[in-house]
Amino acid sequence: MSQQLASDRLRTLQGDEQIILCDEHSEVALPIESLFEDGKLSIHPSIADKGYFDVSYRRGELVLRSRGIVGLFPITSRVILHVRPRTAIASLAWMAWRAGSPGIPLPGLIRGYLDAHSHDDPEVFIIRSFSRVLRTLSDRGLLKEYVEQESTEYRGRIDISKSVRNAYAKGIKQRIVTRKTNLTVDTKVNRSIKFTALLLIDRLQKSQNRYASEVVSEMKVSLAAFGAVRGDLITRSEIAKSTLRHIRSTELGNDAYVEALWLCHIISNGRAVSIESFGNPKFSSILFDTASVFEDYARQLCADLVTDYRVLDGNTFNLRLFEAGQKFPIKPDIYFMKGEAIVAIADAKYKPRISEQDRYELLAYCHATGCKHACFIVPKMESVGMTTHLGRTIEGVNLWIIALDLGRIDMATEERDFIKRLRRAVRLDEPQNS
Repeated sequence: MSQQLASDRLRTLQGDEQIILCDEHSEVALPIESLFEDGKLSIHPSIADKGYFDVSYRRGELVLRSRGIVGLFPITSRVILHVRPRTAIASLAWMAWRAGSPGIPLPGLIRGYLDAHSHDDPEVFIIRSFSRVLRTLSDRGLLKEYVEQESTEYRGRIDISKSVRNAYAKGIKQRIVTRKTNLTVDTKVNRSIKFTALLLIDRLQKSQNRYASEVVSEMKVSLAAFGAVRGDLITRSEIAKSTLRHIRSTELGNDAYVEALWLCHIISNGRAVSIESFGNPKFSSILFDTASVFEDYARQLCADLVTDYRVLDGNTFNLRLFEAGQKFPIKPDIYFMKGEAIVAIADAKYKPRISEQDRYELLAYCHATGCKHACFIVPKMESVGMTTHLGRTIEGVNLWIIALDLGRIDMATEERDFIKRLRRAVRLDEPQNS
């Protein structure tokens, strides 16, 4: 069904538009004449400015090499590039869940849905999953909580301090402020879900295609159950900060709410998933940042499974390039500390090959910190072994490539095997590091 939806979505975009398929981290060549409208080059500025592609010119063609972001990209009003992930959507969903929800089992609803459907389009997966879980919540009924509410009615407990501050101090003696506790569906959890649903509906309505109109209709029917919920009283940043806490709450107790809140989280925090509008009239697309998801996933694995070291994020805990002099920060993806010593550094790269610049950057991290062991963490590719020794410098710095098999059925076992390969390569098991 979902595979059919993906193809339907592409067909409904077609007309004057031309859909061009390509895989992430691959090249696609566009004839220059296809990018002109009314005699002018008409590439959407946001496509060129935001760094979604490496752009070059070769033999009369514009060559675009996609980076680690997948989705639909309107290059012009008539040429749309559909960048597909190399990794299965099931694996991307697993990584996003594992990275953002440490210690929480993947909900059965997500697991079962991924097992039953084949996807090559993250947008279809995200929107379909959200629409489906919204319908489930609507059918089952929303969770209610006892919430304390403020009122000026003569019911409930009188709030003396607020009554004095708001009324008596102004000479109004007949007005009081009371507080009462009501059982209501207007909770932060339900507000988060309604806000996200309305956000998706707003973006889908700008897509102007049949796929979007069908999903919007389904979601609006489900939202009838949220009529008493004030989705306008919560913000996107509040949702990003609070949803993981709500997911961990034992009071939720059902997969539907856990899945809905997880989808709210990844849509709201903007790291794994972003909703972008291009051009005029606006073309909306949901983009999935596979590179960021992989980096977060690798870091969380190390933090969870390498417990005898401090595992730190260089983007949060910067290091210094120079011991003395000007302060230039360096930001390795992952580094391992024992006491005050940095014993290993890891750089997560969601790409088919490690570049010369990547190697120099990792060597610079090692030189700046005095670390002798470092590795690149990459997804398993046909051209890369599970453990590859790149070499050792004259200063004794060893560089490795450690692969993660994202296509393995038993990902829990693969994660443990990956950590064993990592520890062995960067010498985390050696006595001097104990």
